[in-house]
Amino acid sequence: MFTRHSAPTPEDDRAARERFIRELIDVASGTDAPGGEGSLLLHANERRVGELRSVSLIGMTKTPGHWSGSSRGVSVPVGSLGGHAVRFRVGQTHGHYVQGEPHPSAIDSGTLTITTQRVTYQGASHTVEHDLAKLLSVEHHGGEFVLSVSNRQHPTTLFVGTAVEVWLDARIHLALALHAGQGDAAITQLRAQLAEVTSSEPPH
Repeated sequence: MFTRHSAPTPEDDRAARERFIRELIDVASGTDAPGGEGSLLLHANERRVGELRSVSLIGMTKTPGHWSGSSRGVSVPVGSLGGHAVRFRVGQTHGHYVQGEPHPSAIDSGTLTITTQRVTYQGASHTVEHDLAKLLSVEHHGGEFVLSVSNRQHPTTLFVGTAVEVWLDARIHLALALHAGQGDAAITQLRAQLAEVTSSEPPH
């Protein structure tokens, strides 16, 4: 069900909060999501809930490795070249190659589409689809979202930025409510929130 924490915070502009909630009500009522002209082909009975561009897909990459060790031996003169002595070193090298440390970084950039059936990322080199029926958890912090689904071993990490974090959180929660057949309940809650916003005293 749509939850209150998905709405803009009280510090946000009153008119912006009202517009934010009205858009969610429109989408929940059957109006296509604003800007919903993406390239994702929708399935039968599937509706677009939101679309976000310039989303970064985060993956694990390694820093360059390096050789760690030392060498022992003797330097043998073998002649001269241009008046400079040329020497050849013989001996043994002791050490090993150290692998680079893995760290998270952006590996692709693309479009995230939220529908009543799935959350899909489409990038230049990667495509990842998350069926809402198999979605286990959605965690977000600092503009980063982590989506876990039951049919995939590793979660998907996406970076959208803090400016649209609340927007995306709200759209995913609304999509889950519509997918679960709780659209009417979501609309009721949203209208109650809208009434609170419109009836509240404007800031002085």
